[in-house]
Amino acid sequence: MSTRISVEEQIESKQDFSDFASPPDSKTAWVICAGSFFCMMLSLGTANSFGAYEAFYKENTLKTTKHSDIAWIGTTGTAVLLFSGIFVSRIAISIGFRFTCWIGGVLGFVGLFSASFCSSVGALIATQGVIFGLGIGFVYGTALSVVSMWFEKYRGAALGIVTAGSGIGGIVMSRIIIAILNKLGFRWALRITSFIFVGIILIAAIPFRTRIDLKATKQKIVDVKALKSTVFLCILLCGFVGNLGFIVPVFFPPTAIAELGASSSKSSFLVTLFNIGFLVGSIINGNLSDHFGGLNIFAASTILCGLYQIVLWVGINTINSITATTFLYGFSLSGFILVGIHSIGNYCPKEKIPSYNGLYLTSNGISLICGNFLVSLFLDTLGKGTKFTYVVIFSSACMIVASFFTVYAIFYVRRNATGPPTWKI
Repeated sequence: MSTRISVEEQIESKQDFSDFASPPDSKTAWVICAGSFFCMMLSLGTANSFGAYEAFYKENTLKTTKHSDIAWIGTTGTAVLLFSGIFVSRIAISIGFRFTCWIGGVLGFVGLFSASFCSSVGALIATQGVIFGLGIGFVYGTALSVVSMWFEKYRGAALGIVTAGSGIGGIVMSRIIIAILNKLGFRWALRITSFIFVGIILIAAIPFRTRIDLKATKQKIVDVKALKSTVFLCILLCGFVGNLGFIVPVFFPPTAIAELGASSSKSSFLVTLFNIGFLVGSIINGNLSDHFGGLNIFAASTILCGLYQIVLWVGINTINSITATTFLYGFSLSGFILVGIHSIGNYCPKEKIPSYNGLYLTSNGISLICGNFLVSLFLDTLGKGTKFTYVVIFSSACMIVASFFTVYAIFYVRRNATGPPTWKI
């Protein structure tokens, strides 16, 4: 088997589309990259700020509700975001990337705005979770796929810039949300955020268009041929296993340090700190993947996500060590997220990037749902609802085990590569 996902398909793709494909890495590509940056800033940036809402809900609106139940709001949103990838790619092929992203902007607005009238966990899961998650899924999937398609030489850097948008968005949106929560409450925080979200998304998606004629290709909702590739299968398994414990260091640190005696302001600051780490990591990991190889950085980022938790949170378990975990996990998580997509772009036919990304993201979404059931089970039964040690160990183990699949892919590519041996994989 070839080291690329069907090299024959890549060659066929270049022959079929060379007559009308726009050049990669062009000025148009960078304009689209800028639009994707703002789309990610509002989509993942808002989603990554859920920790601020979670802390507010627990202290005010949902005082008697368990941590694990409140976490379902944010987890459902992230899971739906990823799960939607499999049909978002198909919609984008049918109606175009711009209109697909606009649909996401409207759905996100509806989800947030309707959530402002809710007072129960179930209603918030349906609105702030499902509807808003579906909206950001349209935006997220479109932004990543269109950038992957428009870049080749600088794909890692471009995806790093785009993913950095979610870090900046998380920093900006978390501070805006926290300020509104403290002054006006969660209802107005959701309403104001909804208008900011839809306004910027509608403008940012204007330059989106495809680089090649996707309608001329035979696209499948689920491309089973992708699963026959050893490299793609390893990336898929790494994403699935790693995402089983994804939510723990994203949603729980503010509550964990509050129970250790931290002030409410410091607890809320962890949401911002996570996004600062995600921002810095997006820029650095994106560039490192271009210089040292996507799979190498993907593997390193994944194993570090696990090691930081087991050493700093479980091993030391102080306010400062959990604070450090939040930043470092955000830094490495950016590599786990963006470089996985980058590696898929390197090892699949260009015209099938949307469908391959969709399959990968959907697998991650299924993993998040399964993972949240397990995290809730461990937290409620072993941790008695308040002790996070067991779920942190679970999250750490998932990331470390996940990295083994990518390490195998690295050696597989090196063993089957043609030409001089290289570790830039």
